[in-house]
Amino acid sequence: QALGKIRDPETDRETLKAIVHALRKAGSAFKKVSGNEARDALVEALERHPHWYARWAAAEELSHIGGGEAVDSLIKALKFDKHSTVRRAAVFSLRNLAGSEAVKAIADVLLDSSEHPEVRRLCLQALLNLGGKDAEVALRLAALRLAADDNLHSAALESEAAEAADKLEQEERARAVANQNDPFHKGVWL
Repeated sequence: QALGKIRDPETDRETLKAIVHALRKAGSAFKKVSGNEARDALVEALERHPHWYARWAAAEELSHIGGGEAVDSLIKALKFDKHSTVRRAAVFSLRNLAGSEAVKAIADVLLDSSEHPEVRRLCLQALLNLGGKDAEVALRLAALRLAADDNLHSAALESEAAEAADKLEQEERARAVANQNDPFHKGVWL
């Protein structure tokens, strides 16, 4: 209900602050009760609210709630929101929610040379934090594609992507070695 009250977001700061507070409260309340009302309100705010600050707050709160609809909405915001602050919040939230569709969306934005450099760097960091084989493959592909780009920022991202992919590969090898030495994984405990 409060989402429709803002007439001029630049002059009605108190209403905007109240809406952001309500969005955060809805996110916190969702953790305590069952139902989809809070998630639905946050998804609606992220997808339809005219002011970037409310969309940013909704994206941040969705990171605590999760769910398929939240992930879909965050992916849309990452790819299509016109404000880079909202896209950065979407990257952060997707990093917390993980999943193969999130890895693909984050990798796509990393490769978009028209994207804001800060958003691209957060995408790289998100892939590193997500870890796993999908993220490693995405980082290797990003490093190859970024190497072919003649953009100076892309060149810096290319080396970071290659280093991040190497780090994920090393972590995966260390896990494999640890599992080989673990009696539970060897079947000794069976």
